[in-house]
Amino acid sequence: MIAQNHTDLSGEQIGNYQIKSLLTNRKVSSFFLAEDVKLGQSVYLEILNSTKDEDLELANSFQRRMEMVSQIKHPNIAAVIEIDITADGYPYAVIDYFPGISLTQYLNNHGGAGNNRPASDALTTNRYIAEALSVAHPAGLIHHDLRPDNIWVREEDDIPVLVDLGVPIVTTPPDAVLTNSRAEMLDYAAPEEAEGKAISRRSNIYSLGIIIYEFLTGHRPKLPASSWDIFERSTMPKEVPLEEERAGLSGETYRLVRNCLWRQEWSRFETADELIIAIDTAILAEQSLPQKEAMWVGSSRRWFYIIPLLALLVIVFGLGFVWLQNINANQNPPTSTPTSGIVPTEVEGAVGVGDAEGTAQATATETREPPPTAEDDLPIPVITPQDDSSFGMDDTIRFTWFSTSKPNENEHFAVYISPEDEIDPEPYLVGIVTEPDDAGVFDLREQVANLPVVGGSYLWQVKLEIVDNDTPISVSDPRRLFIIENTPTPTPTATDEPSPTPTEVACTPTRPLGWIDHTVEANETISTFAQRANVLAADILEANCLEQGTILSIGQLLIIPPPLATNTPTPGPATSTPTSNTGGGGNNGGGTPNNPTATSGPPATSTPRPPPGSTPGN
Repeated sequence: MIAQNHTDLSGEQIGNYQIKSLLTNRKVSSFFLAEDVKLGQSVYLEILNSTKDEDLELANSFQRRMEMVSQIKHPNIAAVIEIDITADGYPYAVIDYFPGISLTQYLNNHGGAGNNRPASDALTTNRYIAEALSVAHPAGLIHHDLRPDNIWVREEDDIPVLVDLGVPIVTTPPDAVLTNSRAEMLDYAAPEEAEGKAISRRSNIYSLGIIIYEFLTGHRPKLPASSWDIFERSTMPKEVPLEEERAGLSGETYRLVRNCLWRQEWSRFETADELIIAIDTAILAEQSLPQKEAMWVGSSRRWFYIIPLLALLVIVFGLGFVWLQNINANQNPPTSTPTSGIVPTEVEGAVGVGDAEGTAQATATETREPPPTAEDDLPIPVITPQDDSSFGMDDTIRFTWFSTSKPNENEHFAVYISPEDEIDPEPYLVGIVTEPDDAGVFDLREQVANLPVVGGSYLWQVKLEIVDNDTPISVSDPRRLFIIENTPTPTPTATDEPSPTPTEVACTPTRPLGWIDHTVEANETISTFAQRANVLAADILEANCLEQGTILSIGQLLIIPPPLATNTPTPGPATSTPTSNTGGGGNNGGGTPNNPTATSGPPATSTPRPPPGSTPGN
């Protein structure tokens, strides 16, 4: 019989797997290193701490989530290769092994990161975690407990990997982080989780924001001295801001962390994709900080930083030249006056008066190289679209790039596109932008149908130009994108004997057994309904004849699966009281709304719908 706490199972065998050691204990499961005795290979085992008899709903949730993870193929999500139950009834999952350590150990091995680690490196490491979340969230999987102890780092490339995405979410009592006067730092758990509420994808974004903060400073955000109210307002976190803990970072980095750590969910980034764009912007900003550039490299507009230094050098060399000339003033009067603005690099003080060649050498000077040319040495950093992105004729292309400064009054950014397979093609001007958004990112959106393009490959490029003559000041590296033409609809041809023309069968919404009608409310998405009912988002799309990426409209009628419900204690004689859905959150990955049910008395005639915005972003 396996002990429920799973503290020491070393040497025991489960199926084909012999347990080697316990790696970490989680809220509802334990993580082990084991060996496949048949294949002689190492594996990871995630074993639930409860049997099916003890908690059937939790066990079923564990198996469903692990099944969902097994369908995901992503380098930053550990692969689930087998799901089974022990002879004693404990569900477990076999996870593909890779040599690695926990992110906590990784940080300790690197001195806790902090100020000794380049900010761009820290942001790049955490971008891998955001990429994993960007794949997991649309699949209906919210990480149950995102913190360094539960993230593994591959030994071969130092890339973080989520190894416990299939572990169910359980609602726990409010955490001491908000009530304990001795708390000194914010916990990785989002405020809504610490208060015992259901978590969402924005809860994961909050947790990742804490991890990014820790990477940049060496510790989690500190709390103020006043423990009874750690927040000024409901939307304003009152932890010590990153600006005070590590100065000298870019504004984009400070903004990135701040927009992860808002107390209210709807103030944070809505999706992991938005978070990734913010991380990319911050990385570019960190790499573009002036103090990290060579003095003589960069925009010609930075030349004014060096002008005072050049003026000082001219004065010093000029005084030195006059002093040396005065030494031989009585014997060798100067034959010429140095040209204004020309700095002599060599003075021949011992040249004879009648030596014409010597006189020429004495007056010869070298002109300092001019400031950098008008075109920057460093290309404009572009963000989207990524290389080799594909677009249909009905799509909209979003061109984004980053710049540390706005164009001057007589300058603008221009986006050009041209066919890749033509020799010296004439580029087409897509549009002009002069103002960035709040994050310093410039954005231009254009429908493919408005561009003079057909199917094929194209190169696009951003240029900073002078308005009057379109002279480029700086340019980006060209990126390639593909345009896919719409497939023409075949038309029937006349024949002597008309033949039936195949027609496309229109999709008809179908109602799976038990599904209900639902009118879309604010902040609801397909993943919202998938998470509440613990079904695949693809099933809901198929039932409603919707395509991937469809944006729902408020008031739109859908066919959705009913939210999962849990058994609740027998209600009192007057009314039934809703109870917290402790197991449902784990079933659907994003938290199931509380549904009042009764174990006795007449059945409920309807299921109350949660108020709009109860789980924003899901």
